[in-house]
Formats: sequence, C-alpha cells, structure tokens
Amino acid sequence: MEGGIGSWLLLLDFDGVITRLDLDWRKIREEVGKAVGRRISSLNEFFEESYGTDEFTIAHSIVESHELEAIRNAKPMDDAVTLLRTSTVPVIISTMQSEKAVKEFLDMNGLDEYVDEILGRPRFGSKDAQFAWVEREKGYHPRSVLFIDDSMRNISKCLKFGFCCVLMRGDILRLIIDIVSSSRGNPC
Repeated sequence: MEGGIGSWLLLLDFDGVITRLDLDWRKIREEVGKAVGRRISSLNEFFEESYGTDEFTIAHSIVESHELEAIRNAKPMDDAVTLLRTSTVPVIISTMQSEKAVKEFLDMNGLDEYVDEILGRPRFGSKDAQFAWVEREKGYHPRSVLFIDDSMRNISKCLKFGFCCVLMRGDILRLIIDIVSSSRGNPC
C-alpha cells in the first residue's frame, strides 16, 4: 500500500488532459461494429460490457492500432508537461486508451519518468475498475485522490468513489500546477 497518512495522488486522464488525439471515433466505432457484428454507439460502454471476452480483444486491437498511429502526430499540452514535471506527488494516468499507446507517447515526449503508472483499457475495462484498483491496491483514501478528466461521464463516476474530481476546462491545469508543485498538503 502506497497511500499513507498525509499523502495524496494525482490521477490524470490521457486524451483531453495530457494530449489531444486526432481520432475519428465515429469511423472507429463503425470499424469495431463490423468486426464484432453489431452496432457500437459508445466504445467505452462496449468495453465495459465486453471486458474479458473475445469481442473485447478484437475491439481493443482495432482501437489500439488507431491510437498508436494517432500518437505519432500528437503533442503534449504545455500545461500538462509543466504539471507532470513539477508534481511533488505521485502521478497515475487513468485512461480508456491503450497502455501501450500511452507509454509510447510518454517515451517519445520524455515524460515517462514523471508518471508512476498507467491504468489503461487492456487491464481495466472501465474507469470504475481503475478507481477501485487505486483505492484497493494503492491504499489511497478517496479524499486523497485528485482526478482530472475532460469527460463529465468520468467525473460522475469519480464522484461516486468520493474522489476529488476536476472537470478539465480552460486553464484549470495552471491552478493544479500551483497546488501540486508546492509542498502544500492535500487540496481536497
């Protein structure tokens, strides 16, 4: 267990917080739908429902290939780079992207040393599973986890766990940079 008294964790989404992947999600949903033989309206819902099945593996492989291509042209957001480089607390990426794609992106941009762990789609079929793992395996009290995401759906899930949740909008990372680069205690 890593979370102890007085410690807290910065939990970050990837696409929309650290970078913006240029992906045509409609086309990817159609490609996955053809491969698994059914209409896919939400990839995240599909991954949650099909986790551990052959359909999940097929869909993951298709989506991962697109993500690996997209990271080649993606750049990290300036504020995200500053946040990662100045954080005085552990940082975990919680994403429904491929862990392989996220790792390659971090390596390509010299950011891998600032991230303690990547929780992605292959190991976890949902954000709920990732959040439960952070509590159970890392030992962080819910109010000691600061989660940043650009999806209201994920923020709603975060709130159910009792985490401190921040919806990524505008210059919010600049405020977070000030908090995590200082020696101040838990911002929650």
